[in-house]
Amino acid sequence: MPGSNARWRNVVRFLIGLTLLLCLSLAAFQVADPAALPPFRQIFTAASSTPAPPGAAQRIVDRVPTFTQADESIGYDGLAQYQRYWASACSAAVSAEVLTAWGDPHATIGRMIDILGATLSPTAGLIDSAGFVTVGRAEGFAVAVRSQASLTALIHIVRDLGFPAIVGVRASLASAYPDLTAGHFLVVTGSDAQGFQIVDSSLYFIHYLTVAAFQTLWNNADRQIILFVPLGTPLPSL
Repeated sequence: MPGSNARWRNVVRFLIGLTLLLCLSLAAFQVADPAALPPFRQIFTAASSTPAPPGAAQRIVDRVPTFTQADESIGYDGLAQYQRYWASACSAAVSAEVLTAWGDPHATIGRMIDILGATLSPTAGLIDSAGFVTVGRAEGFAVAVRSQASLTALIHIVRDLGFPAIVGVRASLASAYPDLTAGHFLVVTGSDAQGFQIVDSSLYFIHYLTVAAFQTLWNNADRQIILFVPLGTPLPSL
């Protein structure tokens, strides 16, 4: 029938047109050289990463991690060591934090406890600051331990040189940190006109102290500074 043939011709034309449209649409998504595309992981990383500011990677103070003493997963030798030392291991924690910032791949808190040995008491904490020297010697670092250091020297070390500085602090019961009355160690990683950037291994999670608050805590512990630097790096004056 003539009418039926015309309808079939129209159907065939429609299908041919639809096929051409699909082919053109798919061609728009094709890449001339698929091998030129980076792998999916690279694409994802490039899209989601934020570039570091120029020069930031060179400053050791920017690499200091936080190893919270109460966290069993931060690198203790095992459960027994964690249970025995976690409450008194701030000296081991700050040593591990600073040495890790300098690139020491072995500086776990468990290893620091092992090296500190008899200088670290599970009830009284560090009982001899010579323990820091022992740690430095074992890890290939020069160490400076100084009491009655100046605030000017501390600012120069962390802000100008970009070296992290361990400081001894002590709080009073009336302060915001009554659990630190027996003494504690913090890492100072920067300073500005108002105060100091801090890495803290305690459950106070101190990140910043005003100049006044810092000086009170530091003065109570004889303004002690401990520096680790790789052998061959000049130790700054304290």
